[in-house]
Amino acid sequence: MFVSEARKSVAIRGVVERLSVIIVLSRRYPDAKIIFSAGSDDLFRHDLKEAHYVKPWLENMRVAAERIVLEDQARNTYEHAVYCYRIAKPKAS
Repeated sequence: MFVSEARKSVAIRGVVERLSVIIVLSRRYPDAKIIFSAGSDDLFRHDLKEAHYVKPWLENMRVAAERIVLEDQARNTYEHAVYCYRIAKPKAS
């Protein structure tokens, strides 16, 4: 409740919040690519990668498949940042 009050909107938290924000931003910026980064955090099942499950869900939420870029190697926040930076290739302003 405190987070909702601070934001003046419903705070869902966790994965659901991450996914709902993707939908909001994809509609606000209809020409932007969407990079979703989520590898495996399972020590025994490296083949289970969250990114692979998200793409069909995003497509079901009407996000065009050609806008979705998956990064499935990151295992922690640092790697998410490094790998997404490499994919995005931001230009200096």
